[in-house]
Amino acid sequence: TKKIIHEEILSKEQLQTNVDKFNKWFQEKTNTTETKSLELRLTEDGEQAVYVNQDFTQEEIIARFTTDLCISAESIYTGPYAELVRELEKKYGYDELTYFVILLIEEFYSPESYWRPYLDILPRIPSSPIHDYWKNSEWLEPELMNTSVLRKMVDHKIAIEKRARNLVKGLFEQYKDKFNEEIYNEENVEWALNMIDTRLQTVNYRSVFVPLLDSFRFDAEGLLLKKSYNDQTLHVEVRTDKKIQKGQEVKVNPEMPADNLLIYHGLTLDNNEANDCYSISLTFTERKDDKLVSQRSKFFGKYFLYDRNHFDLIEDCLKLDNPFDRRVMFYFYVLMMDHLDLEKEDPRRRDLHEDKLIVNFAKENLQALDSLTKTSVQEEEAKLNIETKPILRHFIKYKIQQRSLLKKIVQKYQEQYNYLVKDESL
Repeated sequence: TKKIIHEEILSKEQLQTNVDKFNKWFQEKTNTTETKSLELRLTEDGEQAVYVNQDFTQEEIIARFTTDLCISAESIYTGPYAELVRELEKKYGYDELTYFVILLIEEFYSPESYWRPYLDILPRIPSSPIHDYWKNSEWLEPELMNTSVLRKMVDHKIAIEKRARNLVKGLFEQYKDKFNEEIYNEENVEWALNMIDTRLQTVNYRSVFVPLLDSFRFDAEGLLLKKSYNDQTLHVEVRTDKKIQKGQEVKVNPEMPADNLLIYHGLTLDNNEANDCYSISLTFTERKDDKLVSQRSKFFGKYFLYDRNHFDLIEDCLKLDNPFDRRVMFYFYVLMMDHLDLEKEDPRRRDLHEDKLIVNFAKENLQALDSLTKTSVQEEEAKLNIETKPILRHFIKYKIQQRSLLKKIVQKYQEQYNYLVKDESL
């Protein structure tokens, strides 16, 4: 069995060779003035980063290339699996995810692949903490215990494993004459799924892999790149929303909440509140002292859906610019109800943030969430200062950022309560 994921660390010389080959290939294939100014470089710590060799003004095109450069799901129709895919589509329909998995694995093991230099710079070891999760869970889980992101992480790991197993057992092993079982194994499928999770781009409403555009490092204050398709020149054009100076590293704002950054990329970002939200997980059944748990759960389920096909799980993300989520507010409203309220046929579901009693009750319950944490923010910050493992540092930073967001959201509820009380007195 051949495996793409391996623990062997390439030498800096080999990494640099791969980057040099990629740059040469990329310039040859794009061959446009704008794109020639972009260059992939290897940083001192061995990471890949994109730099510019000229100044760019706001809204200027920084990259221009044809769609031939991209790997799209439609590329499957020009390869060795075209006939099989068309046959399967008649039975099961179009399956973009499966096509990408096949393409990535097939092209990776093809020495003559058009995308060879690009495939050689893709990470062999995924940065996501779900890679080798079961092996590492003993020292990973304690840092995220009692957070909803831990459950999401485990669920995502299980979903990836299930998808990989189903593809191998349900497709690749059923067509052994078509798919080489040495390379179409579960480990390689998991690697491909991770690449899809972390590097797939959207251009002109299509999902594609775009060499170099998936190599920008993240920064919450970085560029917002605008990608569009020019029907006249038949080129994909990428514009920047800010000025870029010659010699500068181009970092992009992924516009991603902390949960997704941590699960898919194993990262946290500073100053990311504009994209971030407080990840909250609520249930009725965990309230052991409540005699109306069953009634509350059924009542809530009549008006709002639960998450992940669960009968009693509400997962949401509260943003600072919209802290009064309707479902979360209704949850707290239902918690306030007595047995007579729970018999109502048409309960109030809108504008609950305009009721001072509900707002105050929700505020007190949100405030209580922070008190459930055994360590103080100061203790977490002290741990962060001495922790050396990068992924654990990101876990600790994630918790600190979430607690900061919760504190600000509680303040928003307090301000809303004060406003309602003042308005009532007037």
